[in-house]
Amino acid sequence: MKNIKSLTIIMGTLFIGVILRALIPLPIPESVYGMLLLFIFLKLGIVKLDTISEVSAILLSFLSFVFLPPSVGLMDSYFMVKDQLVGVMVVIFLSTILTMAASGLTVKLLKEKRRVH
Repeated sequence: MKNIKSLTIIMGTLFIGVILRALIPLPIPESVYGMLLLFIFLKLGIVKLDTISEVSAILLSFLSFVFLPPSVGLMDSYFMVKDQLVGVMVVIFLSTILTMAASGLTVKLLKEKRRVH
């Protein structure tokens, strides 16, 4: 029963994200709205981390399956990108480095902010 409640909370925030996306026409995916809402609920204490942690762990364990179809699709359309393969690899490499750097700096800033307070 606890898992059903947890899943309902997570899916409910995602559903509210769909509604927010319709009301606020920014180029932001519905899931980002929903996860931002869930984050706000967690920070305000409306939702307790203990309530959703178990279901969240289960959902995260299946995350790799989400990336499987796009990967297969990319392999299927290799003939269309083979001429730009070097450029695509450079973009993938640079975006990975930039994402890692941005994530690392964000964590560093948040840790420093936490130490100050």
